[in-house]
Amino acid sequence: MNDDWTDLVKRELLTRRVTLDEYFAEYMELVRRGRIAQSVVDRSRAQLEERAQVGDEWWEWVMGTEPLMQMGGLALLRDGDVVWARNDWIS
Repeated sequence: MNDDWTDLVKRELLTRRVTLDEYFAEYMELVRRGRIAQSVVDRSRAQLEERAQVGDEWWEWVMGTEPLMQMGGLALLRDGDVVWARNDWIS
């Protein structure tokens, strides 16, 4: 969780407001299939929850317009500003 992309991720890259339940739904499917351990998901989620304050919003972000040249992840929005972001994938 030392992955900090805050300087790169701006509001215009935000694509969809999400809850952590929505965000981790895909990960939970990987847990059900035995591909990752539940403890890994629990630890990651707890670290994210520690970052958030009352009124903050979680958003997905995507950079790039070409499907095979994109990257994206999760950003934390506070009072309209991105205060923290991480990169979760690169295509």
